[in-house]
Amino acid sequence: MPLTESQLYDEAILLPDSSKIFLVEKLLENIGENIDHDVGALQIREAKRRSDEIRSGQVLPVSGEDDNMIREIHKQIFSSLLISREVFMDEMAILLAKQQLSDYSMETDYFEKKYGMNFQEFDRRFRSQEASYERENDWMDWKFAVESRNHWQNILKQAGV
Repeated sequence: MPLTESQLYDEAILLPDSSKIFLVEKLLENIGENIDHDVGALQIREAKRRSDEIRSGQVLPVSGEDDNMIREIHKQIFSSLLISREVFMDEMAILLAKQQLSDYSMETDYFEKKYGMNFQEFDRRFRSQEASYERENDWMDWKFAVESRNHWQNILKQAGV
């Protein structure tokens, strides 16, 4: 069952600022077909400029603890983007799932390159040899990465993505 908009927002707001910026940029890239292209280009350019200012440390993000301020910002965003909150939240959920899949896939790739084999082969060899502290830690991290990658692949498959 997909997350509700509120649940997705609650999850997204807990992300580090860099991840929030990444998600906003990706969402802005994918909603251009529903907005006036001249206005949309200006909005995207402005969002990227602000994103760059936050990343560079020129400005600090404002805490969003004021509920009225958050509601007003949401209203402005959705009316400016000409997208419903529900569609936005669905797209955000898919983006978050894709990001999780990408993160765990990269971690799996890292270990495959490090050891020159896939996890199943590493696991077979690991179980048949005396393990070092490093190999045991890598085994646990790699196993978790593979299981998590498979989990997110299944989630996206079930979502039809």
